[in-house]
Parts: sequence; C-alpha cells; structure tokens
Amino acid sequence: MKPSILTYKLPILAIEKATITKPFVDLQLEKDYTLNLVRLFTPKSASTQAKIQSSAKQETNSTWKFALKTLEVKEATVDVRDQNVKSTPAHFAPLKLTAQNITQDMNNPITYDFNSTLDTTATLNFKGTFIPSTASLDIAVNANKLSLEKAQPYIALYTTTLIQDGALSLNSKIKASFDQQTTFKIEGDATVSKFSLADKFKNSLVAWETLNFSNFSYTLSPATLSIQSVALDKPYINLDIKKDGTTNFSNLLKTSSTPSKTPSNTKKTSTTKNETMSLYIGNIILKRGTTHFKDASLLLPFATFADRLNGSMSTLDTKNTKPSVLKLEGKVDKYGYAKIDGSILPFDFKNRATLKILFKNIDMPSLSPYTGKFIGYAIKEGKLSMDLNYKIKKGLMEGANKINLDSLTLGDKIESKDAPNLPLGLAIAILKDSKGQIDLDLPVSGDLNDPEFRYGSIVWKAIGNLIGSIATSPFKLLGSILGIETENLKSIDFAAGEYALIDSEEEKMVQYQQILEKRSELNLIITPSFNEALDTKALQEQNVTAQIEAITPKKSKEDDSYGKAIKKLFLQKYSNDDYNKLLKSYKDENLDIGAINDNLISKIAENTTIVPAALQSLALKRADVIVQNLTTKYKIAPNRLIKNEPQASDAIREEWVGCTISVRN
Repeated sequence: MKPSILTYKLPILAIEKATITKPFVDLQLEKDYTLNLVRLFTPKSASTQAKIQSSAKQETNSTWKFALKTLEVKEATVDVRDQNVKSTPAHFAPLKLTAQNITQDMNNPITYDFNSTLDTTATLNFKGTFIPSTASLDIAVNANKLSLEKAQPYIALYTTTLIQDGALSLNSKIKASFDQQTTFKIEGDATVSKFSLADKFKNSLVAWETLNFSNFSYTLSPATLSIQSVALDKPYINLDIKKDGTTNFSNLLKTSSTPSKTPSNTKKTSTTKNETMSLYIGNIILKRGTTHFKDASLLLPFATFADRLNGSMSTLDTKNTKPSVLKLEGKVDKYGYAKIDGSILPFDFKNRATLKILFKNIDMPSLSPYTGKFIGYAIKEGKLSMDLNYKIKKGLMEGANKINLDSLTLGDKIESKDAPNLPLGLAIAILKDSKGQIDLDLPVSGDLNDPEFRYGSIVWKAIGNLIGSIATSPFKLLGSILGIETENLKSIDFAAGEYALIDSEEEKMVQYQQILEKRSELNLIITPSFNEALDTKALQEQNVTAQIEAITPKKSKEDDSYGKAIKKLFLQKYSNDDYNKLLKSYKDENLDIGAINDNLISKIAENTTIVPAALQSLALKRADVIVQNLTTKYKIAPNRLIKNEPQASDAIREEWVGCTISVRN
C-alpha cells in the first residue's frame, strides 16, 4: 500500500491518495452465506458492535476524523468461492477499483469506479455513488458476456435442467436504498446471447441466438416492469412426447424431500394482499424460429418440424384493455406453410380473442400416426390446407374451419381402440370432386370455462358427425355439394309387376350421371327389388290376362268370345255353382259387363300360384333395365354399376315398388 500526500494533524488524518497494487483476495461465501472476511472486521464485544451501528446513523462527533480522497486498487486478483454449492471460483483479474471521498461521515457519498475481467472472457464495470448511512446505491452497470453457466450450480438445487451455454450483456442504471424502507429500480438494456438449455441427458430443450430487452425498467414498489421492446432471434424449442404421454418438459423441477422448517417462535403476521405487478411490453419480435416435435405415444411414431418462424406481438399492458395484435408465420415440415393472425387480451384470453390460423400444403402421409389412432387408417397420399377462424367472447368459442384435402388417398387399415367405426372410404369418395379436391366447412363451438373442454375432442366430434351423416344420407350431402335435387334418388320406382322404366324416373338417371361424372371414386349400387304382396297380385293378374288371350279365338265371330274365355278359365279353378253365384251377386250390384269381367279375372288370379323365382326374376329384370339405360343412354361405365342380390322392399304408396339405389367407393 502506498499512501500519497499524508496529512496528520490532530484531530484530522487526511490522505490525498492511497494505492494498492497487485493484491490477491480469496473471498469465500461460507455455509451460512457469510463472507469469510467479515470475521476480520466484526467486533467481539456486542456493546462495541452496537456502538458502531449507532454511529452509522449519525455524523460522528469523535475527536478523530479522517479523509481519504482517492483509493486506487490496481491489477488486483479476486477469487470468489461459494461453499454452499459445487462450483468453480469466479476469477476477477485484472481488477481495478477507484473510490473517492471516503471519510468518517456516513452521510458523505462515496464515488467509485470498478472495472474487471471475469473468467478471462467477461467484462464488468460498475460506476456510481454509495451513501453508507442509508445503504443507498446509484450504479451505472456495464457488463459484457457474463457466462450463464455460472448459474448452473444454483438452478441445480431446483431443477434437473442444464445450462449448456449462454452469455448476459447488460447496460443499465440501478438506484437502490436498503434503509428503513427498501427501494429498488433498474433500467437499461439487456441481451442474453447463445443460450442453450438441456435436460439431464443433455438433449436440447430451449435455445436461442439472441434475446434482447430494449429500454427495460423494473421498480420494486410499486411493482412495475416495463420493456419497450423484446427481440428474439433464432429461438429453438424441442418438444418430445413419450410413450407414457409425458413430455421432455415434464418433471424438470425437483421436489424437496424434506419439509421446510418454520421456527416455533416465529410470530404470526397479518395476511396482506399481494400486490399485483404492473406489466408493459411495447413490442415483441420473433425472427428465424425453429421447433422440433416428436410424439411416441401414438401407434406409429410421429415427428415433424417448423422453421423460418417470424412473428410479432404488439403492446402488452396490464393497465390497458386494448387487445394485442399477434402475427406469426413460417415453414412447416418440408414444404408446408403456417400463418397466425390474431387479436387477443393476453392476460384475459378467455374474455376476448380473435384468431385466424392458416395451414397450407401440409404433407398428410406424415400425419399417419394421428390418423391411424383417431380414424383407423394411415394416409397414403394427400396435402392438407386449413383456414381456421375463431372468436372467443366471455369464454364461449365459435369457430369456422375451412379445410381442403388435395388428392387424399387412404393407406393401410390400422387397428385402434380410439378409432370409431365410420365409413371413411365412402366419405372420401363422396366429398372428393373430379379434380381430387375435398372442401369442408366445419363449424365448432365450445365453452372454455368448462373444465372438460378439449379442443381436439370438439373437432373430432364434428368430423365424426359429418361422416356419420354421410353414411345415413349420402345423397343428401351429394345434393348439397353438387347443387342438384337428390331427395328421391334413393330408389328407381316401378309399377307393380312391371320392369319397364316410367317417364318420371328418367330425371333420376340424369342426376346419377352427374354424380358419377363429378365423383370419380363413387360407384352406383343397384339392389334388385320386389314387393311380395304388390308384385304377386300384379303377376297373378298378368298371368290370367295372358291365359285369357291365349284361349280367346282370333277373329272369332262368336258373341262375347272374351267373356266366354273368362268363364272357361274360371271353371278350371272353381265350380259352375261358384260361377253362377258370383255372376248373380255382380248383377244384383248392377255391375256392367266390364266390371263383372274384371272381378272374375281378380277371382281367378287369387287362385293363381306365383313362385318366388318369378318375383326374383322380376327384380333382376328391373335392375337390368336400370343398368342398360345408364350404360347405353348415359354412357356410364358398366364397372361403376354394381348389382346386389335381389331382396324384398316395402311398397311405395301401395302402388309402386322401388329398386334401392345407393353409392359406395
């Protein structure tokens, strides 16, 4: 130590300048977080300590006074060790400290200027004033490249994460007082660069190139944090869902095995309401972001990534009800695109939010792990684009989802307990147009206040309802998509006992043609049909009419040869007495000869046997007529017309028999 210009005159000791060159200090935080050097300056007598503390609050009136105008420490080396954690010492060298105006007057401000290199790479500069009596600080801080790895031993007490890299640079001003009422304020700029956080297996969790806080200010009381702008460059997030459903972010915090001890003599204090911190962030900018996502909880492992993520969020202010504007866009997987625009209340999202989310050209085969689980099929081919619009007001969500599936082709069937039994192939064939496009409008709604609310469940329910409606009413959906009348397309109607097409059914043929032309994956299913009661009666009457025609002499000159033929045929089934009785009853009813003949024919028909094969033959003829009409007149390829086995059907208005028509892929 080298004093310069020493003045010694009772009761004053004045030193113009004192210089200490190349000192070494081993500074240690002991187990109770006290400094090892404190013991050197701690009086052994409690009364002496009390006197020192008392003298710090007032200007001393002792006879002795001192004044050190300048204290200069040059080329110093200081090692700081913390015995409470396993860490390497912080090495300050070379260190320079200049302090001025050091006197016995505790109210006298001491100015200082501290400069040092820390661990050979970081630099520190503290410049300001200190008032001992009130423990008041006024500091200008300039720190560059402070290694965040130094914090690892301290966060290891609470988390399993590893800080692998990172540096803090800070240019700020601090004002603080630790007198009767603690005050603290810091303002300036800060940057955290090349940060990397990993799990205990050294797998990356979060990283970024730079995180900059521009013009920030924090005040302890009232609690206020203000940041003019936040800029995040090249952020990276790695999310990994494991087989058991947990993620690589699960269980990062350590749980204490020993409960915290509270001294028994601690007095109970009155509960005070926690002060809510006021927060203002002027603008948030994100550039060149990247994410990786894996999901091993599915039947097939899933992995994807997003990069070139750029976005922004406007002002966040807890004192202002103006919504923040959100913008984000980037690349998804190899060739996909995503964009999000929104207006939200960040601190009250449920109360008000408007979101527009756009996905374009997402490769669907890569989504097979999810489609396999939830719909039971892998995706062989296809691209997905979505335009999603959501409005949230007072917790109630209303969403409009416009979804486009380009060239969607199902792959292998996958057994999954979560997949409902839905006719997915038929739904795709109906929805896909001649250009391979499927366009869906899928409205959804829900209550975010409901603890059972799950967005994914709502969307899958809407999809399930859509596909279910296709299964029950395929022509109804086709009609709404293609803009044609499809209400009566479920069947082609025939007169009882007939297989000739009637004029009213011709319109349906035109509509079938339109459907098959616009839906290339659909086939028309024709079910040959008959109605046992209606067709049997008609065939019986046709049989009797044919027999009458056969036994009626051609060009006969006999009177009423037709009536005689009916009588002859009647007597083959019944007796002469039966004939006379019926004839008398008809005449008593004043029926004319035509009505009498019709009644006799009906009576003969009742006793005419129609075998089941005749009904099935009639049904097949009806189906053949439909096929022939569609193939010859409407040029439908025969392989797209599929005939089922004949079956009985209900009569239509007790007069018509419909051959059921349906579609399938």
